[in-house]
Amino acid sequence: MRHLQRKNLLRPGLFFSLDWKRNRQTLASSVVRVEADQLVMSYRHQNVAGEWQDRECPVRLDWTACNYGGQRTWMICPASGCGRRVGVLYLGNTGNFACRHCCELVYDTQRETDGQRAMRRVNNIRKVLGWRLALLNGGGEKPRGMQWRTFRKLKSQHDAHLRLALNKMGERLGMASRKLVGLQKRLDKG
Repeated sequence: MRHLQRKNLLRPGLFFSLDWKRNRQTLASSVVRVEADQLVMSYRHQNVAGEWQDRECPVRLDWTACNYGGQRTWMICPASGCGRRVGVLYLGNTGNFACRHCCELVYDTQRETDGQRAMRRVNNIRKVLGWRLALLNGGGEKPRGMQWRTFRKLKSQHDAHLRLALNKMGERLGMASRKLVGLQKRLDKG
């Protein structure tokens, strides 16, 4: 939305085209018609069967005042029951445009388990300290030029996250081990 506003493309009566690509492959192409209070996107979308379908999606617009003058344009999520004011719409798996909440898009870190998060934090601290990455590589020395207080703080955080990561890994291995024992018992009976 900011890009369209900066390029002055949100004037009623204008038409322009947009392409949505993933890995250099066009997923959808669209002609956008700007009206006074909405954008009307006419687009072609390739469904999962590989067939192209023609669609049209009206997207209402809203405006808010900016602190230093002017106004900011927002799109209202066109998904039924949503109505969120957003700056970006995504082309969902169904071929409809919606906000990231309606498309159920999340950041990778929102799907991490506690153990994965702890491992990521261990590696981030190891990068700062200039140590080799991976949990079992052991510690290293204080980097030259780093304050001892900073080093001790990072080392303490590193060790706490490492303990958590190893505990979670142990729990998962324990569960896997119990499942394998159960499977072995069933195979022995069979």
